Amino acid sequence: MPQSRDETRIYNKNKFKLGLFGMNCSGGLSLTKAPERWDASWDNNVAAAKLADEAGLEFLLPIGRWHGYQGESDTQGTTFETLAWACGLLASTEEITTFGTLHVAFVNPVFAAKQMVTADHIGHGRFGLNVVSGWNPIEFGMMGVALGDHDGRYDYAEEWLTIVNRIWSEPVPFDFDGHHYKLKAVLAKPKPWWGSRPILVSAGNSETGRDFAARNADCLFTTIPPEHDDLCKKLAFFRDAAPGGQLRNIFASSHLMVRPTRKEAEDYHHYIVYEQGDWEAAEYAFKLRGSRINTWLKADEEKLKARLISGAGFPIVGSYDDAHGFVYQGGAYRTLDVPQLPGEAPNTQLNGISNLGWIAGQVFTGGAWRGFWMVGDKLGFLGPVGAADGQIAGANGRGDIVGCHDAMAGFVSFNLQIPRSGVGTGKFQHAFLRERLAAHQPIQIRALAAGSGRCFSTAARIVRGAHTGTLAQLPLRYG
Repeated sequence: MPQSRDETRIYNKNKFKLGLFGMNCSGGLSLTKAPERWDASWDNNVAAAKLADEAGLEFLLPIGRWHGYQGESDTQGTTFETLAWACGLLASTEEITTFGTLHVAFVNPVFAAKQMVTADHIGHGRFGLNVVSGWNPIEFGMMGVALGDHDGRYDYAEEWLTIVNRIWSEPVPFDFDGHHYKLKAVLAKPKPWWGSRPILVSAGNSETGRDFAARNADCLFTTIPPEHDDLCKKLAFFRDAAPGGQLRNIFASSHLMVRPTRKEAEDYHHYIVYEQGDWEAAEYAFKLRGSRINTWLKADEEKLKARLISGAGFPIVGSYDDAHGFVYQGGAYRTLDVPQLPGEAPNTQLNGISNLGWIAGQVFTGGAWRGFWMVGDKLGFLGPVGAADGQIAGANGRGDIVGCHDAMAGFVSFNLQIPRSGVGTGKFQHAFLRERLAAHQPIQIRALAAGSGRCFSTAARIVRGAHTGTLAQLPLRYG
């Protein structure tokens, strides 16, 4: 059980944090008519929140939306208000941080401060606030609030947030004489859980928005520009502008379309965007967002609309087995991709390196995994392209390699002794533990000692042909 806000999951040691964004809205972020698009029912929201909590994701972040994108799909036309949504999900989960997203111009700061403290107590310190100045003229019109100019909205947000922070921290009544608010005898109890304010996140893409986020927020929510150099400059700005130690995380939106093969993933992306895409909604969104969107994505109009349909954020389309191997040497990273058949997407996994400098792993080519070891620029392979799966887990300095065949079902682990030159077919020795194989618990070797040839194996059970869980770890010795 956390003893302070800094011990909650959102502040854990993971450098790469994950969350779910926009699941309080119908369709999520995709402007598609596909029948399987996100159904933002309350039951689905609770189910997704529990799955994310159990999987160890760090946060849930809703979209504050009052007006959808029309078209047949009307993505984000049906939404849950985010503070009530956060309260319900905080009561339904154990560890995940859950944000509320507030358009500050639509809610009185005294009322909002009390609402958010209630959510924070429900979640025992797991509530976070996403501060939004707003941009949508239709939504401002629905609330009877003047949109005002861009920089003026951030001035309003600064004053609003100043009031809320004082309400959360000051123990005695105070008066506030600002440009937008004239308040008397302001006081609210209880204070936030643990007596510290909830984590704050703010989106910033304009210079004014970035400056506001850097001064006030613990986490920045921003877009990923197309060019890596532009991303580096953006991140450097935030780190330089934020008070020392305040900027704890930088978030960006991404959408994933993952299938067993890259072709299946790309076909599904085509189906979502070009076969089932709501181009009427994309046209509406494109016009509504105006020049703002081109500052984020920098592409021609059709590509921008396609990006809006697929999910707006940074797209990741491919197979969960797509991978580049990489090597860290001399203070720098370089990728390492083993040769494959023409037209195949790079998919190399590196699993071990010996004290001789050998690199071992596997490459997916010809429809199967092909184990390899690499000595200098010379490659050795377990079998021909398209043969049964062969995966290598490690190599040692005396010329031993370990791994397994057909790793996902009925696999047999092996120890392969090869010449110290790294060239040649080598000599296989297989690991059979008869009592475990008889019980349908195959063996998978995962590690190899540097010089002794001692291996460590995993016994796993088979359920409907799938490797589903570890039952035991067994030391084996060859020779």
